[in-house]
Amino acid sequence: MKSVLVTGPAGFLGYHVIKLLNERGIRPRVLVEDPNPPPPDKKALTDKEFKKAMKSRMAFEAMTELNVDLAEGNVNEPASLQAACDGIDTVFHLKFAIELGDGADVKEKLHEVNVIGTRNLLDAAAAAGVARVVVSSSALTVGLNPEPVPLDETADWNTYRFDFPYAVSRREAETEALARPEGDAVPIVMAVNPSFTMGPEDFIGAPANGLIDKMSKRWFRFTAPIGFGVLDVRDYAQGALIAAEKGRHGQRYILSGDNVTPDRLLNAVAAVDGRRAPRWLVPIPGWLVSLLIKGIGTVKGKRLQGAPGIVQLWGRNAWYNTDRARSELGWETRPLHTTLEDSLRWLRENAAG
Repeated sequence: MKSVLVTGPAGFLGYHVIKLLNERGIRPRVLVEDPNPPPPDKKALTDKEFKKAMKSRMAFEAMTELNVDLAEGNVNEPASLQAACDGIDTVFHLKFAIELGDGADVKEKLHEVNVIGTRNLLDAAAAAGVARVVVSSSALTVGLNPEPVPLDETADWNTYRFDFPYAVSRREAETEALARPEGDAVPIVMAVNPSFTMGPEDFIGAPANGLIDKMSKRWFRFTAPIGFGVLDVRDYAQGALIAAEKGRHGQRYILSGDNVTPDRLLNAVAAVDGRRAPRWLVPIPGWLVSLLIKGIGTVKGKRLQGAPGIVQLWGRNAWYNTDRARSELGWETRPLHTTLEDSLRWLRENAAG
């Protein structure tokens, strides 16, 4: 791995992949839509849109402070992908759309960026003679289990599927990528599937970091009948790079750390601060979530983004078995306490969340 292209470089995952590449002496080429993006226009945006735009700009600036070469392009512009892949031996494909709605427009965008964009990237990589492509997918493409039992890469999608447009689009993109035939003119393609990712140096505002930041407040006393795997973003980057070196064609590798419940994570966060977690927690039942979502949506006159997905999570577990990544790649994870300690310290020092 000498010449590297990273798509989606300004994201939480992209930043840490680039940082680790730099530590290994590699200056990657990064695909950006605009090498000199203008500052957000506060007058033309709502407060929420402006805050989001400012986070994106901060993430872009942080990424460009790393050792990178900027290549202008877009995953839906094949010609720009051809140029970006020229002379590259390894691609980390981390560009994907995250949309939590379920309307026709959302499904169209998810398909265009996540599915067609991945297809375009793989076509360009094959034409340029790229040796290896690591597609960053999601652990949600493995599914959700109603039982508190971790799923592995062989889980039956029809049994455990998370029938939500975002997860479905990531599953479709991954399935198509891994189904590409192996051959001399085809890159070795594998997927890495991260779970709920947290960690320091989060300029974009990762949801997992937002959750633990709220859990660190003394007023937070909520729990829910769900389970989820958590992952340190630095362990994700390590796993992605090892997959590029050792991964097998057509294989997916789940990257996840501890499998937790909200109350266990709340206790772990409290332990980092040297205090006891609240003794009495307020369970949030699924029917109440559904009722609140419908009620708020009625008041606002529109369906809330992500509402169907949130309801589907209740009573199910996004718990994962990572034996394949550990045995085949030699991948390891750091203790949850270390991840929480480093994440909360960074969030507080940078006034995030």
